[in-house]
Amino acid sequence: MTLRRLGYSDSSAGSIIRKTGTMMTAETVTLAKEKETLLITLYAKAEESRLPDSLLRDRFAAEAVRRIAYHFAKLKVRRDTMIGVAMRAKILDDWTSDFIARNPGATVLHLGCGLDSRVFRLDPPLLQSRVELTQE
Repeated sequence: MTLRRLGYSDSSAGSIIRKTGTMMTAETVTLAKEKETLLITLYAKAEESRLPDSLLRDRFAAEAVRRIAYHFAKLKVRRDTMIGVAMRAKILDDWTSDFIARNPGATVLHLGCGLDSRVFRLDPPLLQSRVELTQE
């Protein structure tokens, strides 16, 4: 599953994010036990982004969680986990932004990025190339 499958797409240049379609319906998710771990980081980022002093402010993760019909409480994601996941994501966002700024035209390889919204948070320049590899 990717964020695109949940109704997000980027422009051909990768700089604009928008919801596709007009209906905001929840998508039911059924995952094998080991695949449910994909939802932990998504949910942690979404919940951390709802805090008044949010570090990450990941509105894309929050919207994706809102659109997934899943009982997230069973993941038992605690506040300290939310904050830790957001801190890690923010550090990686900053490193990625710095790399892109120092290397215009670089190709960014993002492995295992199925439910990660980094590309949407960073909004890379129009001419930025990226490769996303996700196993579905």
